[in-house]
Amino acid sequence: MRSKLTQKIILGVWVVLLGIVVYLLLTNISNEVLHTVAEENPLLGGILFALIMFSTTVVAPLTSLPLVPIVAMFLGPFTTGLACFVGWTLGAVVAFLIGRHLGQPFVAKYIGMEKIKKYEKYIPPETSFMLIVVLRMCVPVDLLSYALGLLSTVSFRVYTLATMIGILWFSFAFAYGGVALMNRDYVLLASIGVASVLILGFSWFYIRRKLISSK
Repeated sequence: MRSKLTQKIILGVWVVLLGIVVYLLLTNISNEVLHTVAEENPLLGGILFALIMFSTTVVAPLTSLPLVPIVAMFLGPFTTGLACFVGWTLGAVVAFLIGRHLGQPFVAKYIGMEKIKKYEKYIPPETSFMLIVVLRMCVPVDLLSYALGLLSTVSFRVYTLATMIGILWFSFAFAYGGVALMNRDYVLLASIGVASVLILGFSWFYIRRKLISSK
């Protein structure tokens, strides 16, 4: 099992790198360069950001969420939301396949079973399509993906489709919400916030109901 010291070192390195990226993004020179890149090749910017989202999903429990509103200001909320969706989905698929085919020894060594086990109560062996969808809406993508691959018997096709549906809303909500916050568009921000709270509330209610009925 990965030692706590190793985990802290990895997390520390990631925080430093993230801080450097955020600092560069906030400087005037970087703003001009990024605006130019975003205008001339938004596809490349979207692909690069999707790769960041992918890597932070597979290398759990890192996060790139703080970058979403900043990147959305340069690439636009739609391109950023699409990049989040693609990156998170591909990362979730890879994490699922690692958990399913490499099994507990690998996950225990590189992720840590204590992190996976806290999701065990939410994952019956025969996990339904709808349960995966709602879990995606209120549980972080990374560790849940490993847990579903390791602890459930859900098919790859069902898992992938449910994951795509579950990730879709918040991929774009974070991007559009981030831009709304930066631009002080409080009407749009409030609308996204209310919709997100309703979705989270429904998801949590559904999960609790499923857990009670399975006992």
